[in-house]
Amino acid sequence: MSEPFSTDSEALFPSLGPATQNGNRAPPVAWAPAPRAKPVLAPVYSESFALNQVESVRRTKEGRLLSVSDIIKGVQTKFKVKVEISSQLKTSQTSFSVKSDSQANVDAAKKALISDLSPVVSQLC
Repeated sequence: MSEPFSTDSEALFPSLGPATQNGNRAPPVAWAPAPRAKPVLAPVYSESFALNQVESVRRTKEGRLLSVSDIIKGVQTKFKVKVEISSQLKTSQTSFSVKSDSQANVDAAKKALISDLSPVVSQLC
């Protein structure tokens, strides 16, 4: 039979040496970069809206319909906004999020997107 062992035994469980003061850290570098100034953030204006049936109604000079992505790229360039899009196939609803540093640009971009992507309704009598 083996002898029972004691957890207080120095032979079975030796104690660790003292912790070093500096550890394994590298010495400080004399040419470290200076602290940077924090950038001043401009306010961001955003607006979200949804359209039920998105279809392109704008045409090129040659008469072909512009794709939705072409219309969005044009709006982003013209009004200096960022447009994020998400679509739900089941409900055929497309959500738009328009962001810019100017509320006037957001409003103008929203108006352009709605007019360029809403279906044309005509009534026959």
